[in-house]
Amino acid sequence: MPLNSIKEAVKALAESLQLSTVIPSLLLVVVNYWIIWGFGQAESSLVNNYFTIGIFIILSVSYLLHAFNVPLIRLFEGHVGRKLPIIGKLLALKEAAKTSEYLKLQSFREKMPPGVDQQRIEQDIQMYFPNESEYVLPTRLGNTIAAFESYPQSRYGIDSVAMWPRMYTVLKKNEYIEVVSHYKTHFDFLLNILFISIILGLELIFVDCFKHKMFWAGVKLIGFIAVWHILYSGLLHSASAWGHTIRVAFDLFRYDLSENLRLRRADSLDQERIIWKDASRFIKINEIIENRQIFSYEHYLNN
Repeated sequence: MPLNSIKEAVKALAESLQLSTVIPSLLLVVVNYWIIWGFGQAESSLVNNYFTIGIFIILSVSYLLHAFNVPLIRLFEGHVGRKLPIIGKLLALKEAAKTSEYLKLQSFREKMPPGVDQQRIEQDIQMYFPNESEYVLPTRLGNTIAAFESYPQSRYGIDSVAMWPRMYTVLKKNEYIEVVSHYKTHFDFLLNILFISIILGLELIFVDCFKHKMFWAGVKLIGFIAVWHILYSGLLHSASAWGHTIRVAFDLFRYDLSENLRLRRADSLDQERIIWKDASRFIKINEIIENRQIFSYEHYLNN
């Protein structure tokens, strides 16, 4: 393998090993090393071997947390397990409850007279729920993420799933991607810490149950539930902050994206929504509406 290829591979691995993955991995290994498996009591001749293995596991888990970031997010959003008998029913019940909460907020907003209270309800809907009830998810985290994912669609007709990979290059050119990445890293750190703490909590409680220390198992269960609640609350706030950067990205840089895609210039917001909807449809399913001109090359030909 050429030396440049090796350097690029090492660089890519180093970039993927961020504190948001390394620290949770370190926590997992240290707790297992000292408490659960008791390797800290091992003979000195074995310590170096365990240390080497520990470093390898930390790096491996860090890379796995980085590689499986999207599936892990989908797990906490409530997408995973829908086809399983018991878990699927629980998720369906939670989704029905969240949908009912969403519809109640919509009803309150429509009945209330214009004012501060109505604006507060409208803000809650926009921050914590998607723009349509059919996209409501079972968890609050899932709905918070769905809220900012649906923001470009509700405001400008932009399909964020189709356009975000293209928007990424625009944000990188304008150096705004650093802001998005900053808040996304905070979110990933709390997400990974929560996931690792759930694994460690279940491990420690299982060990106490196995040793017939039921009292301490109950104490640890209560303690970990409190820790999980605090971490999940922080994760929700972090998701909202991350989502705010996504909203700002589409507010400020959608015109740059439009120029890069060579879309026709709009004369009004209504026309802009139509153009973005057609462009999103074209990118997702390669469909062009007849008698609608999406692209314009006049500006580029003149230059």
